[in-house]
Amino acid sequence: MTLQAVPLQFPESLDTEAYSEFGREIRGVDVAKLSEEEFKDIEQLVYKHGALLFRDCKMSPQQHYELTKRFEPSSESYGHGNGVVDKSKQSLLNSLLKTLPDVPQVNLIGNGVLHDHEGIAEITLKHPSHKTFHKTHLTADDEEKGITRFYRWHMDAALYGLAPPKVTLLYGRKAPAAPHQTCRYDDGTGDELKIPLGATAFVSGKVMFDILPPELKSLAVRTRIRYAPHPFIWMSRAHAMPTGLGIETEGLEVPYSDLPEWEESKVQVLPMVRMTCLCIRTIGGTTIWSSSTIEEFSTLLQERSDQINANHPAAGPSTSTLGVSAPPAAKKNRKRKRPKNPSPTSDSVLWHTPWMRTLGMTEYESNEQRLHDEIVAYVAYCDPIEQETRARAQVLVRAEELIRRRFATCDIQLFGSSALDLCLPDSDIDLAVKTPLIYDDKYKVRALLQLSSMFRNASFCTNAPVAVGARVPVLQFETFPTLGSFNLDININADDGVKAIPIMKECLISLPPLRHLLLVLKGFLLKRGLGSASNGGLSSYGVACMIICFLKLNPRGRPQEILTGFMPNEGLGILLMDFLEFFGTTFDWTTSCVSPSRGETPTKESLGYANKSFPAALSIDCLVNPGRDVGRSATKATQIKAAFEEAHETLQRYTLSMDNDNILGTIVGISQKTSDRREHIRHLVDSGELETNLNALQLPASWSPPATGQQTRHHGSYKQRRDRSHSGGYYNPPAYSGGYPPPHYNAIPYAPPGTGAQPYGQTWTSFSAQPTQYPPLSYPYAPPTKRPRIH
Repeated sequence: MTLQAVPLQFPESLDTEAYSEFGREIRGVDVAKLSEEEFKDIEQLVYKHGALLFRDCKMSPQQHYELTKRFEPSSESYGHGNGVVDKSKQSLLNSLLKTLPDVPQVNLIGNGVLHDHEGIAEITLKHPSHKTFHKTHLTADDEEKGITRFYRWHMDAALYGLAPPKVTLLYGRKAPAAPHQTCRYDDGTGDELKIPLGATAFVSGKVMFDILPPELKSLAVRTRIRYAPHPFIWMSRAHAMPTGLGIETEGLEVPYSDLPEWEESKVQVLPMVRMTCLCIRTIGGTTIWSSSTIEEFSTLLQERSDQINANHPAAGPSTSTLGVSAPPAAKKNRKRKRPKNPSPTSDSVLWHTPWMRTLGMTEYESNEQRLHDEIVAYVAYCDPIEQETRARAQVLVRAEELIRRRFATCDIQLFGSSALDLCLPDSDIDLAVKTPLIYDDKYKVRALLQLSSMFRNASFCTNAPVAVGARVPVLQFETFPTLGSFNLDININADDGVKAIPIMKECLISLPPLRHLLLVLKGFLLKRGLGSASNGGLSSYGVACMIICFLKLNPRGRPQEILTGFMPNEGLGILLMDFLEFFGTTFDWTTSCVSPSRGETPTKESLGYANKSFPAALSIDCLVNPGRDVGRSATKATQIKAAFEEAHETLQRYTLSMDNDNILGTIVGISQKTSDRREHIRHLVDSGELETNLNALQLPASWSPPATGQQTRHHGSYKQRRDRSHSGGYYNPPAYSGGYPPPHYNAIPYAPPGTGAQPYGQTWTSFSAQPTQYPPLSYPYAPPTKRPRIH
């Protein structure tokens, strides 16, 4: 018999249309002996439908644990910790769960006395009752009539020290034979549900989110909840509400000082909106039920959390597509080579707004309110998913290993957007190689040319040009798609970017809106082909300097809480509009310059930045090295100014309505290529192909300089080669230049991070996978009562 997924039988009171995809009964397989192919089908079904039911199945505790582990092979612990529940006498769970001695990952729950059960001679189980936990109790008459309540809505997770599990398995060994009870949802509505004794109810988080009021939906997607340390001990003295949805506010929680020893690093901070899957096994049947008061449930989550911080879970892809509005064509610069990445502004590019699927729509009082929510959702989508973080770290370790073949004693540092958690999904990764052996640009270029050939011959990439004419010579390349298509920029002994890291971190903390505005404006400029200094656009650092100056200057005199404190519900929308207005119409690009360190716009002449040949050039005083103009590379300054002005007008005249709710999407989008690349990286990491591909790379042996008088494969002098071999500052060197042997000599296989392998006595440089934590950016706000303002 083949595997079948049959829709569950729902209670008559349930909205079956909303729950059409929730839950399936699985038939035709032995859940304790799933083949690899059957397990893959089950895995896809549980992620699709959220809850699976297997009837009349038999499995041992060991099989129970092994099946759970197949969903998460790296995990060795049950959601509450192996054997931890029995040791915590104060814990609310101590009287409810008992650990099996032979399989400590599995806990036993029930009611009554058991003898000789799974290695336990005798054990007494107590069924949870609302009388032991709820503040108010049912009357004796109600209990005689078979009335009961939901004891406690929860997810199976320790919520301290351990991350919530991907999948929960509940196996019903024996169900009581007794008449059905009536479960009353004691919130004053009178809602009731017929259930069998020992029933477990489940809700669909997806459906709950879908039917939330739009204003709470907007809040939920950007909110994280900080749980108390040892939460089941912390709440052990408290009483629950009659709905089972939270605890009463009575001040009975255990003070932090009286809790068992705890560590801040183990405190769990989880997104309010996240994917959890339930895989249910039972022989007595189960009931799926949904609350009818979802709004109150969401509000209760806000009130009962120990601390709520604004943050954002990643959103999935979207099918909504925007038309492309190309910027005015610029004069062709015949002296500069076409940038390595073609401008994404052609009509063939499809721009999407995948962050919109996480937002609802309500009657906003202003465009700025809606814009604020969309900015937060956009940044949430741009945040790297887990697979992107892992892939980036693996590729960086492998790239570092190759660099050390050329510079055995160098120091390699990550800087730029990736080091500051300011990167878009397809942003460059910047590496600075510091070595005492190379001093002037001539030798820097030669060393970068050697690295270029090494990366190409090691099958990292097809082309690896060196920008030999740039102020800072840099090696630029994109890894093969099999390695994630990451863009890497490598320089030698150019430490300005590294010096900027602590300064930028301080700005990010003191100016909370900086990160969100920077990511939005980077995406805005990227869409118009103005987001790269290599083709005359504005660099990320340049944009950051402009935003810092703008926030310090505060040209419209906004309240200080918008600039340096917790963001109100429309703060980001207001600041984005102000920025575009200021640099699009108010700021004098001809006579003034941007000074982020002072928060002023002094004259160009006062800083020596006046440019007679290009009066409208953008001048930005460097935040790290005052006195250096970091805006001079923006030769498309006129187009950048026009783009800011046009964007401000577009947002200002946008007519917000229930059917017209994509205001940020008029100026920012995610390309189809970017969405496809994210899914490709997800596949590479989850399937293990990335690690396999990295392991297959054959790196050359350590480089040694050519002997005196040895002829290398470069022909002619450095100056002659540069003059005749590149256009616009880029040069692709021939293979195996520089005197090192081909890669098949003494090739060293890749050792992934954590294996302890060290090439030639060198230690691995660690790249942090944890994003920098910044202050929260949003407060919840009450639903507006006014109609949208029409402009």
